[in-house]
Amino acid sequence: MVGKQRLITIIGLILGLSLIGAGFFGTSIKNGYFEITRPKEELPEPVSRDKIEASLIANVDAKDEASEEISKQKDRSEMKNEAASFKNKVEAKKAELNLPPSMNLDIPFTAQAPQANWDLPYQEACEEASSIMAAHFLQGRGGFNPDSANQEIVELINFEKENGYAIDTTADETAEVIRKYFGLQVEVRYDFNEMDIKKEIAQGNPVLMPFAGRQLGNPNFTPPGPLYHMMVIKGYTDNVFITNDPGTRNGSNFQYTHKKIMEANHDWNGGKVKEGRKVMMVIKK
Repeated sequence: MVGKQRLITIIGLILGLSLIGAGFFGTSIKNGYFEITRPKEELPEPVSRDKIEASLIANVDAKDEASEEISKQKDRSEMKNEAASFKNKVEAKKAELNLPPSMNLDIPFTAQAPQANWDLPYQEACEEASSIMAAHFLQGRGGFNPDSANQEIVELINFEKENGYAIDTTADETAEVIRKYFGLQVEVRYDFNEMDIKKEIAQGNPVLMPFAGRQLGNPNFTPPGPLYHMMVIKGYTDNVFITNDPGTRNGSNFQYTHKKIMEANHDWNGGKVKEGRKVMMVIKK
């Protein structure tokens, strides 16, 4: 009888270990397939915030000149209507008319564990690392080294603790932190598409997005990957979004397909991330 119970116990252990192994290796195989098949496009030249601002100013000046030319060819009453109509159309379509085929903002990268310590709080610091990267770009603060990035992440985490934020923050909460801590503007948008993301990047605005991390399939994540994740969308081509993904030391300029970014995008939703809303945060000066 004792021998039979022992045999049952051994069989149970084997089955349990098999299931765990199947889950682990199944995830590894799936992520490996993702890595092999995902597009890896040539990166566009990184563009600084100053260069984008100069380009936008030049475009606005060109449109103003065109508006003035229209007004010269009309009598005074028609001029006002035509100029106003033209200006409205320019403002509404400016981003689309000038949308480059590809873009890559020169946003410095840090992993959320800059000193390769993935214990708490760093394993949950994707929101902080993403926010810091966007702020460095917009405020012209340059890049990082492991020590400086570590210090900034810890200081931001301490600020959040002192102000009552949980270890995982929603898009709205992350936006609040960025406004309070960095003094930047943040627009939280729930109704958007791929083109909207591109338009913001083309205007020099980093985009932060939260994700159901295990849907991303990043092969650099420790299986099965993070339940909840956040990263910076910093560029695009016809086929991919270019990201600074703080969840891996290999996350600089990491490319995900447009479809992958849109499908995996979900807010925290109290931990039920797969059911969370689609949302993006546009960070501006």
